[in-house]
Amino acid sequence: MRNCIAHFFLSFPLSQSDGVCVLGLRKLWLLIMVYGLSCSVFSSLSLCLLRLPRWVCLMGGAAVHAVLLVVLLVFSPPPKSPEYLGALLVISVLWGLGTALNKTGVSTLLGMLYAEEKERLDFVFTIYHWWQAIAIFIVYLWSHLPMRAKLSILLATLLVACCCYWVMERRLARKVPYRLPRIPRPRHKVSS
Repeated sequence: MRNCIAHFFLSFPLSQSDGVCVLGLRKLWLLIMVYGLSCSVFSSLSLCLLRLPRWVCLMGGAAVHAVLLVVLLVFSPPPKSPEYLGALLVISVLWGLGTALNKTGVSTLLGMLYAEEKERLDFVFTIYHWWQAIAIFIVYLWSHLPMRAKLSILLATLLVACCCYWVMERRLARKVPYRLPRIPRPRHKVSS
């Protein structure tokens, strides 16, 4: 069974993931808890990075995820192998680090792009989280694909996103005016 643990990071709910095949259901709570704690701790620590240039958070998270995706493409523990618990916990912690850096970087970027339009910012974040939910649903649609294919698609998407971000940063550095998508103004109903 190739890359059982990788599915742990690619789909939710976690209780249905292939992460169970390496450690068993009795140890899955530990992976979930370590991932959640690392996301929380690194999210707090990534706020310290806001003094650095914008690209540090996003590219740092992308680099961590790219390395982990390559490791997951190569790393294939056999099912029911509790001796891999340490390696899987390290992968969980590092995946939490990459997630925290990416979420902080994307939030900073969206806040910067919509700085003048505060009333639309909530709508933009809603759309951002909506697209995340759609992406998770799409992962369920490709559940029949082999894990190596899923990881390869994820790695390719990550590389394309990094290239697009690099192009955007270059345009901003050259002061090329950017066009934001038209987002309708919120209509607040006032009750009398």
